[in-house]
Amino acid sequence: AEVFSGRDRPEGRKNRVMAINGIGNIHLSFGNYAEAEKSFQEALKEEKMLKSHVGQAINYANIGAVFEERAMIDSALFYYERSMEQNVLAKSLMGIGLCHIYFGRIYEQKQLYDKAEREYLLAYDVMNDISDTWHWLEAALAIARIKLLKDDFVESKKYIELAKQAATEIHSPEHLSEIYYLLHDYNLRQKNFSIALNNYKISMAF
Repeated sequence: AEVFSGRDRPEGRKNRVMAINGIGNIHLSFGNYAEAEKSFQEALKEEKMLKSHVGQAINYANIGAVFEERAMIDSALFYYERSMEQNVLAKSLMGIGLCHIYFGRIYEQKQLYDKAEREYLLAYDVMNDISDTWHWLEAALAIARIKLLKDDFVESKKYIELAKQAATEIHSPEHLSEIYYLLHDYNLRQKNFSIALNNYKISMAF
């Protein structure tokens, strides 16, 4: 890193910070949490020097994800809140919507289902406004999941079907796998055991 060409120029620093961020994501995917956090903290420091609100938002969220993976959810929430602050300053609707999903996940883990639902609905509205189907699906599935946890079977099924239609249209096997697993959970709760088993098999196939 010390001999990085052009590191003192803004474009050079930006390229370097993107590389550091990528290294952090690799460590995170392999469960090397200490190394992931170290990389994200270094990237965050660089983004602060570059005065990039979006860059700071991304790395605060990444650090939050490290803590969430460690099941340190209060620390995760702290960093997600810092990410939201930077996304608001950057006027990044995508980032704001993602932060609402992160908040919802934390509240869901705390079993604060009403708060989680409120955050997921906010994310759903943001993603719908910016016509981002991929992230809209993330929000729709989160709402379906939280509705099921709250025994609201009618609303849960509604969001599952909306998500299924959108995921089929964009040919997303990743989302379809999650959708059929949710249908498995839904039918299991309805005691439709043979349908639930079939949903599970389809989910695994995807």
